[in-house]
Amino acid sequence: MSQASKPITPNLIEQLYHHELINEETRRASQSFLQGPRQWKLWIERLFLGLSTALILASIMFFFAYNWEDLGKWLQFALVEAAILICLIASLFPFKAKLINQTLMLAASFLVGVLLALIGQTYQTGANAWQLFAVWAVVILPWICLSKFAAHWALWLTVANLGLHFWMEQTLQLTRHETLAIPTAHALLNGTALACLLYARKIFSWLQGPWTLRILCLAFIINLCILSIQCIFHPHLFTSWPLLVALSTIAAQALLFYLSRLKWQDFITHALLIISLAIQLETALLKLLTSYSQGETATLFIGSIITIVIFTALISYLKTTHHKMGEGQ
Repeated sequence: MSQASKPITPNLIEQLYHHELINEETRRASQSFLQGPRQWKLWIERLFLGLSTALILASIMFFFAYNWEDLGKWLQFALVEAAILICLIASLFPFKAKLINQTLMLAASFLVGVLLALIGQTYQTGANAWQLFAVWAVVILPWICLSKFAAHWALWLTVANLGLHFWMEQTLQLTRHETLAIPTAHALLNGTALACLLYARKIFSWLQGPWTLRILCLAFIINLCILSIQCIFHPHLFTSWPLLVALSTIAAQALLFYLSRLKWQDFITHALLIISLAIQLETALLKLLTSYSQGETATLFIGSIITIVIFTALISYLKTTHHKMGEGQ
C-alpha cells in the first residue's frame, strides 16, 4: 500500500502530532471525527478477542488443575509446550488483523508461566516464587518487544511487579517499621518504566498509542495511592526516610496532574489520578474522624456525609474537565 493510500487511524493522527506535523487543534478535531460506529465496532471486536483468549488460557489452567493426578509427567509437558509452539507458529501467519498475531504471542507468553510452574511442581526445585516470576519476565521480554502490543507489556509489567514483591517478601527480612519499602519499590519500578516509555515514544512510533501510556500510568497511580494510604494509617513511620517518601509521592502526583491535564490532554489518565486522590482524601478524613470521634453512630453518619460530598465533587469536576478537554480525548 502506498503512502498516499494509507488509511487514517487514531494512531496515525498521534504520530503526525508527535512529529509536529499537525497542531493540537487539528489533532483534537481529527480524533473526534474518527470516533463513531467504526471505533465502537473495533472496540467490540478487540473486547471479544481478548475475552476469548483469556477464557481459553483459563480453561488450560483448570484442565491441568483438575486432571493433575491422571496426566503423566511427559503428557503434561507435551501439552503445554505444544500449545506454546502452536501459538508462536500461528503468530507468524499474515492475518488480516495484526491484533490476532499479537494476541497469539500474548497467549504464548502466558503459557510460559504455566510451563515454569509445571517444572517447579514436577521436579520440586526448591526455587522461591520470585525466581519463577523473574525467569518468566526475562524469557518473554524478546517476544514482547517483537509483538509491539500494549496488553503484552501489561502482562510483563504484572509479572515483573509480582517478582519484585515476592523477592522483597521472601529474601529481605523487613521489620514492621519498614512496611513502606515494598510499595515504594513498586512505585520506583513502575515510575521508571513510565519515564522510559515517555523517552522511547520519541523513537518508536508504535509506543505512541494512548493505551500503552495509560497502562503504565494506572500501575504508577495505584502504587502512589497505596503509599499515601500507608502513610495515613502509619503516621508513626514519619521519620526522615518515610517523610521523604511521602513528599515524593505528593510531588509525583502533582506532576502527573500537570502532565495528564495540560500536556497530554488525556482524560482517562487524569480521571484515574483524580479518583485516586479522592480515595486518599477520604481515607485521611475518615482516619482523622475515627481518631477524635467518641461515638460509632456519629462516626458512621459523618463518614457517609464526607463520602457523598467528596464523590459528588469528583463527578462534577470530571464532567467539567471532560467537556473542556473535548469529546475526542
